[in-house]
Amino acid sequence: MNHCLRRARLIACLLIPAWAALCSLAAAQAPTVNQLWPRAVRPGGTHELVFLGANLAKPTRWWTNGPLRFEPAEAGADKQNSAERTGVRVVVTDEAMPGVYAVRMATVQGLSNLQLIVVDDLPTLAAGNSHQAPDRALPVEAPVAVEGLCAAGQYEYVKFHAQAGQRLSFDVFARRLGSPLDPVLRLLDATGRELAYADDDEVAGADSRLTYRFEREGDYLLELRDVRYQGSDRHFYRLRIGDFPLPAAVYPLGIPAGAASSVTGVARDGSMLPAVAVAAQPRDATQVNVPLRYTAGGAASWAGVVVGSRQEQIEWEPNDEVATAAPLTIGGAMNGRFDRAGDKDYFTFTAKKGEKVRFTGATRRLGAPTDLYLRLLDAQGKQLAESDDSGSEEGVLEYTPAADGPYILQVEELLGRGGPGFVYRIEAALAEPGFTLVVDADKLDVPQGGVFKVKVTAVRRDFTQPITLALEGISGATLSGETIATGKLITTLTGTLPASYTPGTLLSMRVVGEGTDGKKKFRAVASNLPELRKSLSGLPWPPASLDGLTLVSVGAPMVDFFKLAASKPVVVFPQYAGKATLTVKVERLNKFDGPVTLAFPNLPAGFAAGKAVTIDKGKNELAVELTGPATASVREQELQVVGSGEFQNQPRSATLSGVKLRVAPPIEIDPAQATVSVPSGGKLLLTLTLVRNIDAKTPVELSVAGLPAGVTLAAPLKLEGDKPVAKAELLAQASAARGSATALLRATTTIEGRKVTFDVGTIALDVMAPANDKPANNKPAAETPVAQTQP
Repeated sequence: MNHCLRRARLIACLLIPAWAALCSLAAAQAPTVNQLWPRAVRPGGTHELVFLGANLAKPTRWWTNGPLRFEPAEAGADKQNSAERTGVRVVVTDEAMPGVYAVRMATVQGLSNLQLIVVDDLPTLAAGNSHQAPDRALPVEAPVAVEGLCAAGQYEYVKFHAQAGQRLSFDVFARRLGSPLDPVLRLLDATGRELAYADDDEVAGADSRLTYRFEREGDYLLELRDVRYQGSDRHFYRLRIGDFPLPAAVYPLGIPAGAASSVTGVARDGSMLPAVAVAAQPRDATQVNVPLRYTAGGAASWAGVVVGSRQEQIEWEPNDEVATAAPLTIGGAMNGRFDRAGDKDYFTFTAKKGEKVRFTGATRRLGAPTDLYLRLLDAQGKQLAESDDSGSEEGVLEYTPAADGPYILQVEELLGRGGPGFVYRIEAALAEPGFTLVVDADKLDVPQGGVFKVKVTAVRRDFTQPITLALEGISGATLSGETIATGKLITTLTGTLPASYTPGTLLSMRVVGEGTDGKKKFRAVASNLPELRKSLSGLPWPPASLDGLTLVSVGAPMVDFFKLAASKPVVVFPQYAGKATLTVKVERLNKFDGPVTLAFPNLPAGFAAGKAVTIDKGKNELAVELTGPATASVREQELQVVGSGEFQNQPRSATLSGVKLRVAPPIEIDPAQATVSVPSGGKLLLTLTLVRNIDAKTPVELSVAGLPAGVTLAAPLKLEGDKPVAKAELLAQASAARGSATALLRATTTIEGRKVTFDVGTIALDVMAPANDKPANNKPAAETPVAQTQP
């Protein structure tokens, strides 16, 4: 792939939104960046970056936390955009401080994964994909940085010429840039003899680095591979080669905010580097990089220093025993160094009974190799407490004094190591009640007016009261779940963006929490360090300025992703049975397969839907049992069904209208048999077609009330089993009064184990004059069953 990178012509940064053809978020996929070329930009120049991956077409925004400025593309350059590659022009100021920074790209489909980039004064050369053997090594001339990929099971080779006595450093940036590559570096002479080997580094972590002074002039090789021989298009590296220091640390590790300071670097071999002046930094700068060089104008490395809001204190010597302990002010930060192996530093401070003190060390997160171990002693040197060295904390000790008086803090390197680079910084404070927060997101893709959800977890320190959450960087959002209740640790914070944030908007959001114990207010910004580590291949300490920052990309409005339908337009609810079934179907759109929960907001009083009201994930229909009073009156009304679902955190509802709920007798007469005619002095075979609204097949006895005088049934009417027709002769005496009458049909049967009698319907009966010359004119009609009509 790298040969393509070499000849890539980079393309546009689209600073103006291109939302003319918005994509549905439900069907969209956020951009994924697998590779960025180059991985570095030089101060004082204009550069072109190319992003390779998937779903990269039509970038709309670019974001960085570094000294980079994105510019529009050249005319016509956007035609080179594709789903697999896109680009941007970047301007870097002359004053840009070297170091590792972050970039993201946004499209109409969302935000890309996080990419780290270096501001570096070394020129960059692409390795290509044909240097996997010593005889095909890539020739380079220092100072230079080589960028490439490691394929599975393969080696990468670089060839260079060195003079006798020349000093060169070799520094592989891989894990520190979020690559999964775990590099191993070997320095070889022209015959293949190994001169130096580097694997994991106590400062650079999984990355490899070494400094070597060559005894003889000649050609040399560098061999680079993954320690497990793994590789892919994500296993990228940046190999820096030149006469620059490999920093172990700077001293002090902390400088006060608002003041100009000076720090001194220490190289990996323990040599001291020239002091570096650091301009006054604002209080909101958590950490800044300082350039480190062997000589002025030489190639640079860099290291980080904390900008503290506390009083920054410097260790004084001698303080190697209890009797010579140096003073430590509670409320400040102590900067110290283990000058030699086995060195121990002692600090004295005054504490009051019952006022818990807390000491928090920082070393590895600031680039120092030190592993801190803390002990708390009384004035006579007796140990009272020791630090917990587990987890990500770097030497934390808390203690509640039993009495007023002086106490001693003993500080040592856990493995007994020492030297100029083994520096540390310890914050000393009263351990007040409070809390810290963690949020589980580093980016969110939210449709216009849409919803986002994040889990917020609290770690409480002697604080049990509610914690109220809010957002910084987003105004007007509607929140729910914004309180971590008393004694609780977790909540799901749900936010709905106002529609005023139009598609293409890019927001920087932080979750903050506040609480009070009645005496003092407490505040914390939620960290998202675990998410950053996952997105950067397990990088232990991503750039400090990224911690807690969540980017929000506003996309096109969310479209509907499901529709509802009913299996039949009318739901018949039979009296006395007390239940009926409605089958609701869901039509799934845009690959939505989640559950849909149904609600019935206008059911009559006393009616309810059954417990199973959710169409499960992947299912397309659900039979819902409706229950109600067994004695409900006959009625018919519109039935409203509302379905609710969630897709990509976006809630949606769909309403099913046009379905009717009809409360009806368990058995009904076919309305087509509204009128029956019989001649006086004659008879008629009365044939009634009935409709069963209940499933029961029990026999039904029918009676007719309100027959005119002189009109009788020759035998009882009955429905046998599941048959719909009942027959009996209707007899009219000659004396029967002629004219019309209304007869009531009633039924008696067993429903739900109970014998009930109920009205079925009415029959209009006409008694007519006899016909002497022909059969009764309604006999054929009476003997022909009327077709059943469904309700």
